[in-house]
Amino acid sequence: MRCELEKFLRMTQTDWHMARIRMDEDEPEQEPDVPEPMGPEKKEPDDNKTMGSPVNELEHRLLKQRKVLIFGAIDDKVARDVTGRLLALAGASAEPIDVYVNSPGGHVESGDTIHDMIRFVDAEAPVRMIGTGWVASAGALIFLAGKKERRFCLPQTRFCCISRWAACAARPWTSTSRPARSSRCASV
Repeated sequence: MRCELEKFLRMTQTDWHMARIRMDEDEPEQEPDVPEPMGPEKKEPDDNKTMGSPVNELEHRLLKQRKVLIFGAIDDKVARDVTGRLLALAGASAEPIDVYVNSPGGHVESGDTIHDMIRFVDAEAPVRMIGTGWVASAGALIFLAGKKERRFCLPQTRFCCISRWAACAARPWTSTSRPARSSRCASV
């Protein structure tokens, strides 16, 4: 028995391969039962799998109506999305574009990007700015990008513009230096 074990251990890789072939010869060669891979389904050009979700359906409908929403904090992603939508709508036709703004502000450079893009696109297609909810900081800057005669706000819209002097002042506000707070929506 020991002799056969030593012989078994001394087998080379070629010997192993030959032994395996001899063992397989008894069984008929069969291909594994693997199903054919399905190719991509033929779809209509407009068909998009993600369009089934309610959010994407809503965005699609708003774009068809030439409406752009700027809601929430302003950041690079929002600036990229808004810029792309504005350019696409301006390139499609010269009809007016409605931009709804409800933003507490955010990244200043991203707000500047959206502001500049609205002014750039306004030469091709008029842009109507509609303020709603809370419009502050970079959101207010974006709102002011539209021409004065095409800026509107809904009745409960609140605006907050931070004074540059107040931001740079070395002394804190006093009751005599602070401007009076207005409860009305001022004409912007």
